[in-house]
Amino acid sequence: MEKESNNVIGTPIDMKETAMFADREDIMEAFNYAKDIMERSTSPEMAIYGTTAIQVIWNTLANKYHLIKK
Repeated sequence: MEKESNNVIGTPIDMKETAMFADREDIMEAFNYAKDIMERSTSPEMAIYGTTAIQVIWNTLANKYHLIKK
């Protein structure tokens, strides 16, 4: 199977920030923050569900988007 090109094509998506929430310096710091919050969860079930949700977002970004830091 041939690896996809790293050429960026198309129109950049416009992601607006969500009011009332902070951000982090980079995606890894944001991911680690979410992971830390989930690890402090009082329910082990909720921690694994949260981890699954964050990993789905992470993989979607990794596989479907070409991210360029602003």
